[in-house]
Amino acid sequence: MFVSACSRHQQIVLTSDDGAHQLIYEADVFSPQARTPDDIYVLNSAASQIMWKDGEDVVTCTALRSALKLHDWKELERLIYNYKVAQLKKQQ
Repeated sequence: MFVSACSRHQQIVLTSDDGAHQLIYEADVFSPQARTPDDIYVLNSAASQIMWKDGEDVVTCTALRSALKLHDWKELERLIYNYKVAQLKKQQ
C-alpha cells in the first residue's frame, strides 16, 4: 500500500499483499471503489497494516475493528481513506 503523487493531483493507492489488485482514490475527494471480494481483501489488508503501524491511535484502531467486525465495508473504506489523507497531509 502506498500513496503516490501525480502531476497535478495526488492519489491514494491501496494494493493487495500480492500486488495483483489495487484501489485508487483521488486524495481531494472520496469516491467509493470497493465492490468485489478482491476489493474487500485489499481493504482488510490496509486496515491490518494501519492497526499494526499506528496501534497507539486508539480511536482509529477501534473504528477499524468495529467496521471489520460488522462487515461494514463502506465504513471501513471511508476510515482507511480518511486515515491515508491525514497521513498525506502530515507529509506535506
